[in-house]
Amino acid sequence: MSIRHLLKPLVLLAMVGALTGCSSMFSGDSKPAVDTKPPGVLYKEADTLLKDSEYTKAAAKFEEVDRQHPYSKEARASILMSAVAYEKAGKLPEATAAARRYLTLHPGTKEAALAQHIIANAYYD
Repeated sequence: MSIRHLLKPLVLLAMVGALTGCSSMFSGDSKPAVDTKPPGVLYKEADTLLKDSEYTKAAAKFEEVDRQHPYSKEARASILMSAVAYEKAGKLPEATAAARRYLTLHPGTKEAALAQHIIANAYYD
C-alpha cells in the first residue's frame, strides 16, 4: 500500500470536518454575538442595574462597555464604575483588579483617588 492511498481518506476526513464547522455560518438564523448598542446606552443600562442594587450584573455590563467601545468616554468611566459595583457586591479581588486597571490606564485623572480608595478598602476589609 502506498502513502497516497493512506493520505486520501485522511485528507477527505479533514475537509469534511472543516466544512461541518462552517455550516452554522450559513444557517440563516444567526444573531450577533455581541450587543451592538452604542456605549451611552450600555452605560445607562449598567447604571440602572447599579441603582437597582444588582451589583454583579452592573459590573458585568460596565465591563461590556469597555470591551466593546474601548476608546469611548464611557469606557473610561465604566472601568471605575465596575470597580465600584464589584466593591458593593463584596467581590473585593475583582474590585481591586478593576481599580488597578483604571489606575494603569488613567493615572492622572481626578477619579484616580477613588480607584486608590477602592483598593485601600479592599485591603482593609
